[in-house]
Amino acid sequence: MKILLINKFHYLQGGADRHYLELGQELEKQGHQMHYFSMHHPNNLVTSDQKYFVDYLNFGQLHFDLTAIKKIFRLFYSWQARCRLAKLLRQWQPDIAHLHNIYHQLSPSIISLLKKRGIPTVMTVHDYYLINPNYNLFHQNQIFDPQRNLYWQVLKNKAIKDSYLASLVDIVAHFWHRHYYRKIDCFVCPSKYLARRLQLVYPQNKIIILPNFTFSSAQNYIPTNYFVYVGRISKEKGVATLLQVAAQLPRSRFVIVGEGPARVSLQKQYALTNVEWLGQQSSDKISKIIGQARALLIPSEWPENCPLVILESFATGTPVIASNIGGIPELVIDQFNGLLFKSGDQMALQQNIEKISSQVQLREQLRQGASNSFSQYTFAIYYQKLMSIYESLL
Repeated sequence: MKILLINKFHYLQGGADRHYLELGQELEKQGHQMHYFSMHHPNNLVTSDQKYFVDYLNFGQLHFDLTAIKKIFRLFYSWQARCRLAKLLRQWQPDIAHLHNIYHQLSPSIISLLKKRGIPTVMTVHDYYLINPNYNLFHQNQIFDPQRNLYWQVLKNKAIKDSYLASLVDIVAHFWHRHYYRKIDCFVCPSKYLARRLQLVYPQNKIIILPNFTFSSAQNYIPTNYFVYVGRISKEKGVATLLQVAAQLPRSRFVIVGEGPARVSLQKQYALTNVEWLGQQSSDKISKIIGQARALLIPSEWPENCPLVILESFATGTPVIASNIGGIPELVIDQFNGLLFKSGDQMALQQNIEKISSQVQLREQLRQGASNSFSQYTFAIYYQKLMSIYESLL
């Protein structure tokens, strides 16, 4: 099958990009003819398709000048993305186009082109942007209700870059883009939680639930005595709550892996001797760090979709202590492969950490449950279901 994968980043930036890149690599191994469409960036993985990629654009560095005006126009409709994709399609016509994160930098201009060429489109939904301009539904310690007036929520709370103007621009773009996204043939949702919310906006018969996969192979490590957090260091991830707990448990060790906008301030605010900050690490190193931990900690305060790091933890047989929010409870089954607690509840998180520290039998029971859970999230299972989706559209 000839498959075109589209994502705004062609390098490892976050979980969505990792999924996109690993999916492409594995589909190629299965004998499919793969091509890619993305943005230029110095960190991009090498591909012969990069000559078609669009210019790099960073909305995080937006200053209101002529360049900013050009960026805003591209946010609404990128002629460059449409024209360069058209060049690729003149050379090679895919059977399926599988989109991932295209918001802002690529824009939905490419969707109408794909439909014009008669190419079936699948989109894996990695966050809540199709529902709300605030893609993680979280701002100022509150979760937005997608059933309420979502645009008013965003504007009133300055939910985009803490700015009324940026929020207004994103609201108008989001409203403008809705009719483009309705042209997508199939939305793949990695969690039931996300699917239920997407059904508020898009037809139910276009939405399919397909949990993510992990490339990690089952591995056995000898656990030591620390707890680990792996992910972005930002407010919505609940790292501050984790550090407050660490301050109450000076005899427990904590390891934090990852980078993010809140790292410097949190590290300064919580100068704890029992917390080790490792920064960004390679995939192999992360697997070992998780595998040797007593438990993986997911203290998220925003409704996570289907965190890949949980699946990686299952591959190593490491149980997960996680907040019961978003799609997380679909992966972490309380008392089976981990322990759940109410999001933001510092005391409940502390009690769960103390349970795993003191109860050897519970710890071993949860490790066995985590190992058993891993078999549900292999690429073989994902591939079979994905091919069924592709074939249903041909």
